[in-house]
Amino acid sequence: MTGPLKAIAGMRIMRSVGLLCSLHLHMAPARATTVVIIRTPQEVVIAVDSAATIRGDGLPATTRTVCKIYQADTSLFFAVSGLVNDPQTGFDIPKIVASSSREGDSMAVKLAGVEREVQTALLRELPHVKERDPAEYAKLINSKGTVTVALVGIDAGAPAATSFSLGLAVSQKGSIETTIISDSCPGNCSSGVRAFWFGEGDAIDRLRAAGGLPVIGMPELARYLVQVEIDAGAPSVGGPVDVLRILPAGPVWVQKKQGCPITMTFDAK
Repeated sequence: MTGPLKAIAGMRIMRSVGLLCSLHLHMAPARATTVVIIRTPQEVVIAVDSAATIRGDGLPATTRTVCKIYQADTSLFFAVSGLVNDPQTGFDIPKIVASSSREGDSMAVKLAGVEREVQTALLRELPHVKERDPAEYAKLINSKGTVTVALVGIDAGAPAATSFSLGLAVSQKGSIETTIISDSCPGNCSSGVRAFWFGEGDAIDRLRAAGGLPVIGMPELARYLVQVEIDAGAPSVGGPVDVLRILPAGPVWVQKKQGCPITMTFDAK
């Protein structure tokens, strides 16, 4: 094992935070996304595709280009997937994340607050989904990635990435229970280097298995992995790819389109 294969093995690329392969806007869901995050002691990189397929209310599906990277403050950014928005009820995961992540000084405390608020909001939203879209509700139940959230930024002066995937399950008594799969670096990366993604990632898995990774820098590698999914024709995953590096000195956009990031600087509560 040489070159990038050795580096990737050290990163222990994880799919555990991305088990739901769709981004939903209830009654007008935006299907699928690919988010790749790579953290090293020097930087954290996030790369995201831009395609969103909007459908609902019996209308034909339409595709548009959107930004999927949100900015909560000067050094904190995030991305989400899953059941993320319902205009009819006000359910809005990006707003919840932006608001909850203002609490606490450390990334771990911020994430704990986000988990708590997202879980409460999701359980409150589920009856509405069940009533209006039983088929969609059935897909969500027993999903391990109903909502996935990733935070990236500077924590205690160092690059950091942390995430959780909130799943649903039906208990023996018939009640809905939640499960959480989380990951973080620093924290869950003894080498200090970690890469993971959520959303569509089958083509990335095949590439890793075949050992076909290029010898390039981390920002280029993150962009390349998202592009792999686009080129493979993953459902509703498309360019351009937005790529952000976050350094202790501040964020640096490697590649971005107009309107990115989506800045969440208002009081969302």
